[in-house]
Amino acid sequence: MQSLARQSRQQVDGGKDAEEHLQSVAPIVMKRGRSAGGIHDTIFLVSDGVVTSTTGNGAFRWQAQTKAYWVSPALLPALPYDPALAGSAAPILAPITPSLNGLPLRTTGPVDSILALGQEYGSLLTADGEELAAFLLPDAPIGPPAFGDLDHDGYTDIVLHCRTQIVGLSVAPRTYRKALGFLMGGILLLVVVVVVVEATAVSGENKAGSRRRLKNLRATD
Repeated sequence: MQSLARQSRQQVDGGKDAEEHLQSVAPIVMKRGRSAGGIHDTIFLVSDGVVTSTTGNGAFRWQAQTKAYWVSPALLPALPYDPALAGSAAPILAPITPSLNGLPLRTTGPVDSILALGQEYGSLLTADGEELAAFLLPDAPIGPPAFGDLDHDGYTDIVLHCRTQIVGLSVAPRTYRKALGFLMGGILLLVVVVVVVEATAVSGENKAGSRRRLKNLRATD
């Protein structure tokens, strides 16, 4: 996986490859498709945020660059209420827990989505590597996420265990995009109709004016 991730990484540290510092989390296995005898794929996440999918026999499927990068231990701001630091505001090295998990987008559906959590960002992907959502974490994670339908809307929500707080994220489809598309299409159609009607009216007025001028000319003759 480090070799695959290396293909999408630039050279850093004065020409020294960053893969020397790569870390990884435990991979996950996901069934491809909905059939009972579906093929299983293996998903990997390395610390530069690259998510890679391979088939069961190790063949490359897809690769996605996300913002779910991390360095562990991470240089994080000191907690102001930590008595061991005596009120110091200097950053400290602290362990974090990046993770890679499969989850069902719908609570009653199959495991068809991937959640990658890094140091500062999280990313929600489809089983084919398409990014559904990317979000900023309130603080570095120190434990694995939990899943459940918090608002009873039929979609799996996410609970994050961060260093300073526990946060619940509500997952919902972007249905407003379809409604917005219909609205914009309706407005565009209305504009076209208005332009055509006005053009027809102007053309009719011009023709009527030409007839009047022709009648006046004939009357004068």
